[in-house]
Amino acid sequence: MVNVAACLCTVRCVLLLLLLVVTFAHGEVGAISFLEEKVRSDPDDFIAQNQLATRYLDQLRSTGDDAYLAKARKAAFMRKGREAIAPILRGLI
Repeated sequence: MVNVAACLCTVRCVLLLLLLVVTFAHGEVGAISFLEEKVRSDPDDFIAQNQLATRYLDQLRSTGDDAYLAKARKAAFMRKGREAIAPILRGLI
């Protein structure tokens, strides 16, 4: 039997490792571009959506540009039934 929690943990670790490599090589903008493409190619990847929303909120805090708030909301609510990310986002803004 497949251990779903272990698989999810492995997927998350791989995604975070890829993000570190992309961020190191291309900076924060490169990481955001990577996540935008990842979410576009797999709209059900809630881990990438969560990371993307978090990165947008980081950009909101560092730049003060309100456009990042709208982007964070969009990333958090990309598909119906997104109960896991939405409360986290509400707590951050």
